[in-house]
Amino acid sequence: MNQSVALDQIASLLLADQTQTVNTSMRIPVNLRNAAMIATDELNLAPSTTTLTVDGLRQQLRALLIRGALDEHYTNYPDSRPSLTELAQAEADLTNHRLRNQPRVIAQAAQDILSVQQNPSPADVLVWADAQNFYQTRL
Repeated sequence: MNQSVALDQIASLLLADQTQTVNTSMRIPVNLRNAAMIATDELNLAPSTTTLTVDGLRQQLRALLIRGALDEHYTNYPDSRPSLTELAQAEADLTNHRLRNQPRVIAQAAQDILSVQQNPSPADVLVWADAQNFYQTRL
């Protein structure tokens, strides 16, 4: 099954009627089961551990579906993939980072960090930019 068909099937299944159920046995770590029991029984944060588990699975499948759709889009349109600079700037904007209004500093950090770290995250770029900015203002 190719990726597009698989993504379409997952999307259809997530949108389908949820009234039919199946009995299954899952092996989960004891600490997760115990945490789920406290969340449901003591804190009333979910109606049951089953609901909590199903909701978590549904959310994870939705996230994977979005990730798969983005990966497929970037495969078909590689120029649409945001650069590390764009991702770092977006993270700075979303987190109200102190360097959010200094795009040149972020862009330079995104370029520089690639020489010392493989596959840096946008957060890594912001830490690098902070460090560079700190030391440049002290010299």
